[in-house]
Amino acid sequence: MKLIQLTLLLFLGQLAFSQNKLHTEDVVRFWNAYDKIIATDNYHDQLQIIQKEYLQPASAGLKQFAEILNYTDSGYINSIRTAPHFWKTMRQNTLTALKLSKEVNASIDQLKKNYPELKPAALYFVIGLGNSGGKPIGNDLVIGLEVAAGDSTVNTSELKSDFLKKVFARQEVSNIISLAIHEYIHTQQVSDRHENNYILKQALIEGSCDFLAELITGIPLKSPYMEYGKKNAEKVKADFRKDLVKPSLRDWFYNGTQAEVGDLGYYVGYTISKKYYEQIKNKKEAIKTLISLNYSDDEKVFELLNNSKYFNGSLKYADLKAEINKRSPRVAGIHPIKADRLSAAVTEIEIEFTQPMREGYSINYSDKGKDFFPITRVIGYSDDKKKLKLGVKLEPDKEYQFVITNRSFVSEDGYALQAAETLISFITY
Repeated sequence: MKLIQLTLLLFLGQLAFSQNKLHTEDVVRFWNAYDKIIATDNYHDQLQIIQKEYLQPASAGLKQFAEILNYTDSGYINSIRTAPHFWKTMRQNTLTALKLSKEVNASIDQLKKNYPELKPAALYFVIGLGNSGGKPIGNDLVIGLEVAAGDSTVNTSELKSDFLKKVFARQEVSNIISLAIHEYIHTQQVSDRHENNYILKQALIEGSCDFLAELITGIPLKSPYMEYGKKNAEKVKADFRKDLVKPSLRDWFYNGTQAEVGDLGYYVGYTISKKYYEQIKNKKEAIKTLISLNYSDDEKVFELLNNSKYFNGSLKYADLKAEINKRSPRVAGIHPIKADRLSAAVTEIEIEFTQPMREGYSINYSDKGKDFFPITRVIGYSDDKKKLKLGVKLEPDKEYQFVITNRSFVSEDGYALQAAETLISFITY
C-alpha cells in the first residue's frame, strides 16, 4: 500500500511539473482588445478597452512585466495608433508562436529529464511594447512576443528602433522555442550571478543558456553572432582572451546598435559551454555544472573555462584581474576642490581622469541622499577626453557629496574605472 501511495505521489509530482508551465492567455486577451480598439476612433474609449480587456485581467507575469517596464494604457494605445502596419502584420506571428507552445512544454520536460534538479518556473507569453524579448522575474519568466516572434514578414517601417529592424530581418518565429528554453534556464541560475560581473562570467551566463537550449531542443542556433563567430573563430578568441575579466560589457554584449555584429560574447560563451560538455564523460553532470555554476566563486568560473580547453594552458582570475587593474583608469582629481573645500560661488566643476574616456558617465547620490547632491547638469568632456565638466549649484557652509561609479565610466580602450565607487565629499565656504 505504501509503495502504491509513493508511486502515486511521484506521478502526481511529475504531472504537476508538466502542467501549466506556459501561460498564453495574455496574448489572446490582447488581440481581443486590439479588435475592439481599432473599431473605434475615440481615444478615451480605446484607453478603457485596453485597461478592461488586457491590463486589468492580466496574468501575474504580465502585471510584473508591465510594472518593471512602465507599460501603460496610453503607451499601448499610442503604439497601436502610430504603428498600425506593424501591429497588423505582427498578429499572425504571435499566434504562430502560440501554436508552438506544445514544443516549448515538451522541451521543458526534456530539460528536466537531463537536469532532474530543475525547479518549476511559470512561463508567460505576453504582448509588450517592443523593448524586451524576454525577462526572468523572480522565479518566473516573461517573453514579449511582439519582439521574440518578429521576422522579415513584419512591417517595421513605422518603428524607430533600427535594432529591432535588424533583428526581425534575421529572426524566425520558430526561434521562440529555443528562446523560451534559454530564458527558462536563466531562472535556474544563482541569483547573485551578476555580482562582480565581467566579460567571461557574462559570456557563460548567456552562452550556456544558448548551448543548452540547442542541446535540449535539437534546433541549431541561428543568429548573426553565431554565424560571424564561427567564420572568425580564431580572431574572436584572441580578442576575447584580452578582455576576459573586464567589468565593462559593452564591447561584447547588448551592443547590436553600435557594433557591426553585436553580442559576440554569447557566441564565445556558447562555444566554451559546448567544449566543456564535450570534455566531460558524464553528460548529466556536465549539464548540472553549466546550470548550477556558482558565479560568485571566480575560481569555479575559471575552473570551467580551463576544463573546457577553449584556451591553451590554465588561466587564473587573480592574475588577469591584476593585469586589468594596471590598465584601468582612475579619478585623478576634482577641480577646483582643494582640501575638501570649495567656494559656494563656483558653478562648474571637472572630474579629471588618468586616461581619455569614452562618452558616458554614471554618477549617483551618496548614502546621504539628494539633499547633499550638488550636480545640476552634465556639460561634457574636454577635447582630450580626460576631464568631464559638470554644472553645480552650491550654498555656503554646507556639505555636499556624490558617488562616481565604474558602470559607465570607461576608458577609450574599453577599461572601466578601477574603483567600483568613488565618494566625492566637500564643504563650501
